[in-house]
Amino acid sequence: MYFISLVYKDMKHISCIGYVDSLKKADLFIKAHSNDFPNCRYAIVENVKEGIFMYDENPIFYSLTCNEKAQILKNRPKEFKNKFGLGFGMKVGN
Repeated sequence: MYFISLVYKDMKHISCIGYVDSLKKADLFIKAHSNDFPNCRYAIVENVKEGIFMYDENPIFYSLTCNEKAQILKNRPKEFKNKFGLGFGMKVGN
């Protein structure tokens, strides 16, 4: 499953807002709704397999900027360099 999460602009919290069964659906959802999340800095898509303590080592990050379509980032933001399991309630900031 592909879990879709949002990182708030304060960089302190992440919320998983849903999941879909394909990367294409996740991409279409984020791009179609990017302006619906004005208080968010990033959207993240994680491909998480069935199991316990599973996570995606290479999640896809989207930049969310007001009045622009979400853009896939080529590199993981520095705040997330060694962090995994992002959609499962991880706290980013202090």
